[in-house]
Amino acid sequence: MFISNSNYPVAEPKRIQTEMDELFHWIITERDQVHPVVFAAQLHKKFIFIHPFKDGNGRIARLLMNTVLIQDGYLLALIPPVLRHEYVEFLERAHRDDKPFEQFIAERIIESEKEIMRLLHMPIPKLPINN
Repeated sequence: MFISNSNYPVAEPKRIQTEMDELFHWIITERDQVHPVVFAAQLHKKFIFIHPFKDGNGRIARLLMNTVLIQDGYLLALIPPVLRHEYVEFLERAHRDDKPFEQFIAERIIESEKEIMRLLHMPIPKLPINN
């Protein structure tokens, strides 16, 4: 298995069960150790890098990510098709540096919340700008 346009391999089939077990252990031990948005982004990334299924890994990774966000009181991190290329680039870069992918997910949460507020005709508060 491989991810198209990726320079990095996914888990070898014989390692998938071990890597998934390690992921479940990581979920239990790390869930309360980091900010919920960082945890959600990391969960997404770790699942994608294992890539346990032939198809649907991205959808399942986003479902896992959004499930933990909702459990922690956040709204969904919606990634529209127009941002798919950027999303894939940040995931690829996350092999070397997690921060840009985590920032991308945080921005998607904020933009998703703004979109929901627009749909509900709610005023969107202005954020203070630090000088």
